[in-house]
Amino acid sequence: MATTQCDGTKVIGQTLFLGASVVSVNMNLGWGSTNTTCTVELIEDFQPVSCYINGRPIDPFNNTGYADNHYYDCSGDNDCYVDEYGKPYDQYRVDVNGDPDPPKEKNVPGKIYYGWNGSGVVSKYWYAEDPGFFATGTKINPDGTVSNTPDNVYNIIGVPVFFKFDNMTFTGIVRAWDRNFNNGRNFY
Repeated sequence: MATTQCDGTKVIGQTLFLGASVVSVNMNLGWGSTNTTCTVELIEDFQPVSCYINGRPIDPFNNTGYADNHYYDCSGDNDCYVDEYGKPYDQYRVDVNGDPDPPKEKNVPGKIYYGWNGSGVVSKYWYAEDPGFFATGTKINPDGTVSNTPDNVYNIIGVPVFFKFDNMTFTGIVRAWDRNFNNGRNFY
């Protein structure tokens, strides 16, 4: 999973919205009678994030390895990030000979998505391939459970949505969407 470190402290994680991965976001603030808009470009990523948490195999659809809102509430590198094997990140680890191992890239434990936990919207992690864009076919059932096939298609036009990316939030109504088949991939 590719990560970006903008300010030297927090790694921005791959984020899901409407069942697909966020590629880019463009917001325009409206003044007076002009509407505020948020355009989100998405792509379906068919690669799972990791098969391990703390070195143990996981079930990508039913994992409780991290508490709700972990992405925001974790306290430091060893608590917040993992290495390429899903083990806690350790920039000071040593190799098999006892020599310092170069620091590895910090990874967020999974793809970040947001859900309601009874008291508010919290971040959670998704470990499997993207469930699929809600308007063209997703594995997310109406009750929030996950199926094995992307058979669910939802009419998302006019639906209120909550979009969050890192520390930016936007609440609005889906006005339109389109598909762009670019470089052999579905962009929305």
